[in-house]
Amino acid sequence: MNRSHIYKTILLFGCVLGMQYVSGQENISLYHHKNNIEKLSFNPALYKDEKNHAQLGLFTIGVGTNSNFLYSDLIHKGTGALADSLVIDITKFRNALDKENHFSISANTSILNLMIRTGKENIEQNISEYPNYFGFRIRQRLSGTFLFDQNYIELFTKGNAPFYSDLFQTGQAKIDMSAFNEVSISHGRQLSERLWVGLRAKLLQGLFDITTDNFSLSLQGFELENYIDAHAQAAISVSGPISILFDENKFIKDIYTQSLDVNPFSMANPGYAFDFGLVYQIFDDMFLSVSVTDLGQISWRENVQQISLDTQYRYDPLVFDSSYDKSLEGYVSPSDLFDELTADVEDAFVWSDQKGEYTKKLPSKLFAGLQYSVNSNFDMGLTFMRSNNSFIDDTVLSFSANMLLLNTLTFSPTYINSNGTHLMGCALGFRVGSLQLFGAISDTSVVANPANSYRPNVQLGLILRLEKER
Repeated sequence: MNRSHIYKTILLFGCVLGMQYVSGQENISLYHHKNNIEKLSFNPALYKDEKNHAQLGLFTIGVGTNSNFLYSDLIHKGTGALADSLVIDITKFRNALDKENHFSISANTSILNLMIRTGKENIEQNISEYPNYFGFRIRQRLSGTFLFDQNYIELFTKGNAPFYSDLFQTGQAKIDMSAFNEVSISHGRQLSERLWVGLRAKLLQGLFDITTDNFSLSLQGFELENYIDAHAQAAISVSGPISILFDENKFIKDIYTQSLDVNPFSMANPGYAFDFGLVYQIFDDMFLSVSVTDLGQISWRENVQQISLDTQYRYDPLVFDSSYDKSLEGYVSPSDLFDELTADVEDAFVWSDQKGEYTKKLPSKLFAGLQYSVNSNFDMGLTFMRSNNSFIDDTVLSFSANMLLLNTLTFSPTYINSNGTHLMGCALGFRVGSLQLFGAISDTSVVANPANSYRPNVQLGLILRLEKER
């Protein structure tokens, strides 16, 4: 390896070591994976290495979760007399939490992914026509995030006795879950010997959405006066096969769900989004890629409910002085006291309900990649991703070594830094004739011990190469 190669390798590793503070959710083991059009999901200009004139992604499915706590923090195998059972360990779960905590899930299914290349393949000084790339894709996407403050768990497990005389605030609890169909077209163009650009336009069809905001509760007890002041706030927006039912006092009495009826031609919840990307050749063997994805929104119009609550309530303890002996004059049964308290609570916690529509932006993502090509069969890649999510700081850094073996096997072992946790992922592809099967995983330890993974994320797919390379 000559001196320039050494400098570029040091640059890549230096970027990795200098950015170990970041965390993330997106599975980016496929970002630099060779001979795989799925990487166009990250950047519509990442087609520079694709030499087939046509590729068809027949089917791709991906699912994953991300949290700042482990499944085994809550549920794990017992000990002693419970050695053959699973136990719920609330104490361990509470101790494992941070001040703010999150759990998210994502899934996507690509039904069709087509890429066609036209124009000249090789670049020569006397050729001004550079290749064009056209794409068409249909997929379904689901994403959900649950954010909660540690004080919620403190309240549920300890009650309010430890902080009775203090102002206790639960902090925020938020839910953001939505599912939608996506149909997209893309166009990429090589503008010069060193520059590739790409654009993808997406038509979105919202299926269902649940969003909460300002979900909080504050409590303060006054020991001498013997009462508790409570202040509750909440806002919930729903679109889809979910109905929140109220009684005559506008108190929630039931939540009704029904099966999701998907009409592929319905645009009751329309939306749009755009992806922009470019790739620039810095040196003969080093490439920089930058992209922004999911710049868009969905207007939720069908079966919309928006409810909100902002109430203050003073709880006076029940007095049972006239309820312990039925022979006493003025006897009141305990059940009547509880019925009176229930009616009082229902009168206080009144929800406002309104129809209409609301609009939500998609959490856009910024991707940046740096690729150092040793030769046509081996390169090293650095990838950075940051999501514009109002709920959590979603950032990821990865470093991968990407290789093509015998023109049949592609392999990308990937280091991922997620929230200060060091993970080892990989992407693997196997080609037989025109068919290529691929898979990617963000944390290989999940295979042996899924309960101790912060971000299990798996993706599988099948690609058909319609023409030979030429």
